[in-house]
Amino acid sequence: MLTLEDMYEKQKELDARIIKEKGHEGVDLLPNTVLALQVEIAELANEWRGFKHWSNRQKPRMYPLDRCDYCGEDVEYTRPSPFMADASSSMCKQCWDMTKEEYAASNDEHIPDFEDYPHFPKKVPQKMLEEYVDCLQSSSRSRGSSTCQQMTYIAGMM
Repeated sequence: MLTLEDMYEKQKELDARIIKEKGHEGVDLLPNTVLALQVEIAELANEWRGFKHWSNRQKPRMYPLDRCDYCGEDVEYTRPSPFMADASSSMCKQCWDMTKEEYAASNDEHIPDFEDYPHFPKKVPQKMLEEYVDCLQSSSRSRGSSTCQQMTYIAGMM
């Protein structure tokens, strides 16, 4: 497992290589580095979404989203339309369930449940975001892990 000390050492090596390649020897890059860290922390907070009390989507987006061709919403999963004439379109669960009810009522035919689709792709969480959000959530419930505390300490220095 990569420790915080390992990460510092790898970052030090990367910084030295970039400074040499870009010809920044002797240049004070601390203000840029501090700003870059602040931007990254802000981007992580934006992904976490816990402070967005005005938003309907409080949870972080852990997976790439699909767009429903019927309602236009970004959702976790879509599946192909049940209608042959519209086979190239994708439908979310909410649109699927509404269509299923309407179709059964008008045609007395039944569309299978949304979940009865064997071809859903397995979605893989965006690992770093998942771990950081877990860290934020655990530290909001308790003191958090030592890594979270170190990350919070670094962020607090800004």
